[in-house]
Amino acid sequence: MTVDGHSYGSTVIGSAARQGHLAADDVFVAGSPGMQVGHASDLDVGEDHVWAADAGKSEIPWPSSDPVPEVGSWGHAKKDVSFEMPDVIPWLDGDGISGPADMNPTDENGIRIGVIRIDPREPTDPDFGGNIVNTDTSGHSGYWDEDSESLQNQAKVVVGRYGEVTRK
Repeated sequence: MTVDGHSYGSTVIGSAARQGHLAADDVFVAGSPGMQVGHASDLDVGEDHVWAADAGKSEIPWPSSDPVPEVGSWGHAKKDVSFEMPDVIPWLDGDGISGPADMNPTDENGIRIGVIRIDPREPTDPDFGGNIVNTDTSGHSGYWDEDSESLQNQAKVVVGRYGEVTRK
């Protein structure tokens, strides 16, 4: 079975896979802003079974290209960053819920509890690993255009014809 995620659907797939709850043979993502993991090998299907498509940048500005992967990597600051949850989020201690998040204790690594860690790599970053497939479509929703190489590549992954997938 192939799990196919578009845009932030790929982030949901990443979240499930990194927890070991993804019962799939392949993961195919298109227009992904990031998957909450640092490497394709963290996705519970094996690095060789992770496939990513990105309509990429174009000389013609958006909407002819897909801005979501670029915005996702910009939002992730291309480095390991953290940000704090809003102050209204309580934390759990031994006695249950107590205090606002701005009073959170730190964990064993010195990171405040209630802080979210974000990995900077989107799936079409060569350092992410996996397979980056050719994409001949434009825009954030063009990956399923009829008769496109993008759609053909997805179909080839779904039916297990990996050798026929065109890659970057």
